Amino acid sequence: MIPKITEAGLAYAHPFPLSCVQSDPDAEPYWRDVGTLEAYWKANLDLASVVPELDMYDRNWPIRTYNESLPPAKFVQDRSGSHGMTLNSLVSGGCVISGSVVVQSVLFSRVRVNSFCNIDSAVLLPEVWVVARAVCAAASSIVLVLFRKAW
Repeated sequence: MIPKITEAGLAYAHPFPLSCVQSDPDAEPYWRDVGTLEAYWKANLDLASVVPELDMYDRNWPIRTYNESLPPAKFVQDRSGSHGMTLNSLVSGGCVISGSVVVQSVLFSRVRVNSFCNIDSAVLLPEVWVVARAVCAAASSIVLVLFRKAW
């Protein structure tokens, strides 16, 4: 297939090594194939690690994207006084974490995590609503997660 489209002049290539901007000249250029759910999950969790391979804060290579106007993420106590807390995670605008713990996870926009949840190593896509007492942990032998669309 590739030889045919090349002969027909329909194939294009991009010299990625020439377009990579790196703050650290010793670092390898960043690339991830995210063609499977597991690869997508791993690539997202890498961004939430303490020192990710891709520096999203590198001013030499800004990330150009559409940012929806959303309120900032909010971490609140639930009625029992339990605090909403995250560690080593990326939490997008419009998220509310109420009396739950989120660790090493990526929460896209408008995610709601209700009371007494334990979220660990999760990638929660936009508008996911996690019901109270849900457990979403990659290391768990039993994972119980109940979601519904938020708002």
